[in-house]
Amino acid sequence: MLKNIRVWLHRNQAFLRIVLYSYFLLLTWLLLRGNSQIDNISIKIISTFYNDKVIHTTVFFILFILGRFAYLHKKPIIFLILFSLYGILIEILQEFMKLGRTFEYFDILADFIGCLLGLLIARLIIGFR
Repeated sequence: MLKNIRVWLHRNQAFLRIVLYSYFLLLTWLLLRGNSQIDNISIKIISTFYNDKVIHTTVFFILFILGRFAYLHKKPIIFLILFSLYGILIEILQEFMKLGRTFEYFDILADFIGCLLGLLIARLIIGFR
């Protein structure tokens, strides 16, 4: 089964790149937009079921997986560094844009953990390269 997944990944790199860039743009917009009253209500509802750090870990896990699968020929450490720096940049921008979001070190840690989990899963699926 893993062989079939690997073949599919190699054949669909262009599609995966489109998904990666779309996800990246959506993620950037979601992480940088200001809080509104509707957002505060939805955040309260979501926070009762999920921890904010779990959400950060999950979205960066998906980002890493998409990046790794969209560019199979690149070394995975590149994505680990790139997406970790992206998480740091997002946190800095959230603090300085003054849109109701704040800088949190634990968000950066959660982003990095998501990338590490993505690295582990990608290695299981496509092997150690």
